[in-house]
Amino acid sequence: MRLLLLFSILLIAGCTHTDSVATSSAEVFGPPDGELILSLKRTEGAFLGPISKDTGFFLYRNDLKWGASLITGYEYKDGRIIDEFGGDSYSSDKFQEGLAAINFEPFDYSAEGSRAWGALMESGDEFWVTADGWVWEIYIKTNNGSFVVEQSNPGTYIRDLAPFSENFRKLQSVLELVNGYYGETKIGIL
Repeated sequence: MRLLLLFSILLIAGCTHTDSVATSSAEVFGPPDGELILSLKRTEGAFLGPISKDTGFFLYRNDLKWGASLITGYEYKDGRIIDEFGGDSYSSDKFQEGLAAINFEPFDYSAEGSRAWGALMESGDEFWVTADGWVWEIYIKTNNGSFVVEQSNPGTYIRDLAPFSENFRKLQSVLELVNGYYGETKIGIL
């Protein structure tokens, strides 16, 4: 009955664009529960300038009464949740086990990057430089504090420096884990 009433109201109001309708349970029930453990947030675009509302991917851990923890991810665009992923026990357990195995710890990104960059230059290996694109803020909460860095196109920088720095290798592994978690929970074939 409520669905019919909602549909009737939307029809009467002339609302035909689906962007104005809640597209996830998080939008219907409010902001995510749990603790933010990781975010990959776009803060600026090369051609868009600064982004004032949350845009990116945010992962929350929800500790349940019986000891389990669920990891649910949300994709935000312009401060609005447009998609959610994960939240099931199997994928959450796999994600948390992977994160524990990486054993990522906060580090001085700038100092470590300078040291690793010097080693990369000495090696003569090829590397990529990207001059435009997104500025990303990477936030990772660990048992020993939080890691936060903001950089334009950090992906190529992190990949290029990973062979020369254990900290960059671990950071790359965390980002690959997040990519895999998103893909696994959205595609769901494995």
